[in-house]
Amino acid sequence: MSEILSGHSPKASDIFIAVMGMTGSGKSTFISLCTGQDVPVGHNLQACTQQVTVYKCQWSTNADVYLFDTPGFDDTNRSDTEVLIEIAACLAKTYEDNFRLSGILYLHRITDRRIGGSAKRNLFMFRKLCGKDGLNNVLLVTTMWEDEQPEKGHSREAELIATNGFWGALVEEGAEVKRHDNTRASAMTLLKVVAKKNRVAISIQKEMVSERKNLNETEAGMGLNSEILLAEKRVKKEMELALEMEREARRLHDEKSAEEQRQYRKKMQQKFDHLNQEREKLKVSLKEIKEQRFMYKELEAKYEKSQELMLQQAERIGTLEGQHQQRDKDIILRDQQTSRELEILRLGNFPVGWRKRESRLTGDDILRLAPTDHGTIIIPEEVETGLNGQGRWRLNTPNWSNGFEVVIMDALATSVSEQMVSFTSP
Repeated sequence: MSEILSGHSPKASDIFIAVMGMTGSGKSTFISLCTGQDVPVGHNLQACTQQVTVYKCQWSTNADVYLFDTPGFDDTNRSDTEVLIEIAACLAKTYEDNFRLSGILYLHRITDRRIGGSAKRNLFMFRKLCGKDGLNNVLLVTTMWEDEQPEKGHSREAELIATNGFWGALVEEGAEVKRHDNTRASAMTLLKVVAKKNRVAISIQKEMVSERKNLNETEAGMGLNSEILLAEKRVKKEMELALEMEREARRLHDEKSAEEQRQYRKKMQQKFDHLNQEREKLKVSLKEIKEQRFMYKELEAKYEKSQELMLQQAERIGTLEGQHQQRDKDIILRDQQTSRELEILRLGNFPVGWRKRESRLTGDDILRLAPTDHGTIIIPEEVETGLNGQGRWRLNTPNWSNGFEVVIMDALATSVSEQMVSFTSP
């Protein structure tokens, strides 16, 4: 059970609820309200939930609620076959471990102005998964009332219930219709309704575990298989029509149109082959599904490990590059310092009393120059610009013939960037 419940250890008294519905119906948002956890939520038609994820919700001192967030059968990234395998594996494993569902919430947007093909297909598969015996534990929940005018919402809700091909038949067989107003209070009220119900084994669980049927032999599997067969029939008809049009184009020597039809026929053949492969995937037992999931988990773990190692390697490379860059900077600075000192040596004629170590002035340094002095001094760039170069200089005597003092004040002794200033006597 650990691979389904993500490390949780459920008790016999705990409550299990599956949350189903189309992509964008509000399943993840509902679960987030119940649990207080951040559940990935999509804001467009791209599905966020691509596999069954279980979330734990604190309920009472004796029991917790486990909510199963499921992908819809209109998933943008997975085929209906893959979604059915995912849901069937999760529900069958739950049943195999002697945990029964208290109920299923089927969420539907009240803002949907019509019941489209995707909505009908989702509900069709949902009914096949539950079976007639499971419908007493089903809540048909309308969501997103905050985005619809009340009178329109009420009218649309009544239409859903009255339509036998949508909610009508489910309600007649025991399902209840409820509303959710996108608040935590509303979400918890719905959980209370389900928690009071007797636990149930739905059709897909009994078929795959107790009756040991392959997925394609279950009601849900046969239902999906029939849908795929209808799709194959439509594609095959398209291919036959394209072939006729291609032949007619060639008879008329219209090679461009003939090639277009040939390419379209090729595309339809690929679609037909894909549909056929999806039907073949349904021919799988629960044991084979578990083996496939185990292999997938192993591959996923290996991939994550390799990604972690690659990240660590990239960090090490970045650290080494940073060290090399700093070393290069240090070398450049040393070269610049050496060049300045060589320039000082080249100019020569250091003033009396001016030793080489005094050639680089820092804060509060004083340099006394005689009338005959000339050479180069180095002053930090941070010092204000003053007389005859950069720095704040102070003339102690106004007459150059008597010499003067260079006083560097407020300079930064730690300065890296420096400036050479040449001076000569007038």
